[in-house]
Amino acid sequence: MTVGAITPYGTSGVNTTNYTPVKKPSQPPTAIQSIAPKAYEVTLTTEAKVKALELQGYSVSMISAKLGLDTKTISQYLGIAATTNSSTVKTTYTPPKSTYTAPKPINTTSQPLPAYTAPKSAYAEPKASYTEPPSLTQGRTQLATALTQLPTIQYAASQLITSAQHSAINLIRNAGPQ
Repeated sequence: MTVGAITPYGTSGVNTTNYTPVKKPSQPPTAIQSIAPKAYEVTLTTEAKVKALELQGYSVSMISAKLGLDTKTISQYLGIAATTNSSTVKTTYTPPKSTYTAPKPINTTSQPLPAYTAPKSAYAEPKASYTEPPSLTQGRTQLATALTQLPTIQYAASQLITSAQHSAINLIRNAGPQ
């Protein structure tokens, strides 16, 4: 916001709903003078304007239209090299020498290729050296059976505890003060 855009107090831009000025019929209305200091004005050179617009994202043609300058002058201000006419530039192109040589085909008629034979396997299945005793097998079976019946046993135990609690409560109610 520029300094000159600040509205001084008492002008129509400021809300003065609670303030009512006292007018005397014999005095003419006085002009309100701005209390704000005057804004300073900076004048940029054409080159500075061009560079500022380029920093803001304007293209050369947009700057040309905005400032009324030709694109050649704007390009000079921005340091863009002028394009040369393509007819005056001569180039000589020499293609690089090829270093690739095609491989020679293999002559299979003179010597036949060896046949592939798979290597023999030296792996032998190990023999079982440990046998489990029957008591361990029986213990595992009993453990598996006990684990499968565990939820049923836990449920029965919880029901037994609940019924014992209810019986105790009823006994206390019936044996109350007489």
